[in-house]
Amino acid sequence: MPQRLFGYPELSTQETSRLQAHSDGAFTIAITLLGFQLVVPSLDEPVTDGQLWRALGTN
Repeated sequence: MPQRLFGYPELSTQETSRLQAHSDGAFTIAITLLGFQLVVPSLDEPVTDGQLWRALGTN
C-alpha cells in the first residue's frame, strides 16, 4: 500500500519526488533564461578599483 501523504493515498512519495524534480527543472530553465538577459556594460575608459567601489556604494 502506498504511503499516505496529506490524506490522499494516490500521492505516494515516489510521485511527489517526481513532481519536485519536474518543478526543479522548470525553475532551472526559468533562471537560465533570465540569466541570458544580463548585459555587461561597456566602459569607455579604464577605471580604478576605487572608482568601482564608490560606484557600488562602499568606500
